[in-house]
Amino acid sequence: MPNKLPNFLIVGAAKCGTTSLHNYLMQHPQVFMSKVKEPKYFSSQVVEFPFKGLGDDLVESELYKNFSDYKVLFSDSKDEKIIGESSADNLYYSSQVIPLIKEKLGDDIKIIILLRNPIQRAYSAYMHLKRDLREEEENFQAALALEQERIANNYEFIWHYKKAGLYSQDIINYQKAFKNVKVILNDDLKKEPEQELEQICNFLEIDKDFEFNLEQNFNSSGAIKNKFLQKILASRSPSKRKLGKLIPSAIKDKLKSKNLKKVKLSDNDRKTLSLYYKDEIQKIEKLLNRDLSNWLN
Repeated sequence: MPNKLPNFLIVGAAKCGTTSLHNYLMQHPQVFMSKVKEPKYFSSQVVEFPFKGLGDDLVESELYKNFSDYKVLFSDSKDEKIIGESSADNLYYSSQVIPLIKEKLGDDIKIIILLRNPIQRAYSAYMHLKRDLREEEENFQAALALEQERIANNYEFIWHYKKAGLYSQDIINYQKAFKNVKVILNDDLKKEPEQELEQICNFLEIDKDFEFNLEQNFNSSGAIKNKFLQKILASRSPSKRKLGKLIPSAIKDKLKSKNLKKVKLSDNDRKTLSLYYKDEIQKIEKLLNRDLSNWLN
């Protein structure tokens, strides 16, 4: 039996809706998406270990660093037309992972890049780490001020709040390397999910009339309401993780979502990031031939 390997990748960006899209596509009978959403095999071949951020050791322990282990993720696929996974750091490390992707999966693989306003993305990443009890800075500006130091100290890429939103060169890299690349905006997927999923199905050449269940939210970020509950749901300690594993994943996702409250980005922080991303957003506008001025407002 020939090896079953992905012919489709959602490569990022992180905190842009990749978890939602991964889970939507899992519903489609013509699609097999890996049960492990982010194996991060390709990036694990190019980054330096160990990661040094709080909780990064757990992230590292869950990486698929061996290609044999990576292949096992897709061994249960049957006759699905599309086989895929969604390691969201493949966009961030584009120049390093693209040669490996081409070597292992070939040139004909289909690529989806999901983008979000980088200002919102940066704040969402910060709140994501707050949710998981990893980010100890209570002030977003203070966390941003530590970014370069954290990068220098080899924190995992989720800590690279600002840098991970510099998408333009990564988009160019994928468009140059592969002929089947589709760029989607998180705004569109949220506002018109049925229409966007139909276009995605057309891109993947699968049945576009399939009805997706769009009710559940995935991988939400926010401020914690009940810290004790969150320690069970997101703790890194072996005893609490064992307790958390007793809770079915669907129930755990709902509990996580209900245990979060949305905290808005301050006007001052928004202005600071708008200045930082202004030129980058203009580059993305040209690449996509689309007005993104609302990202700066």
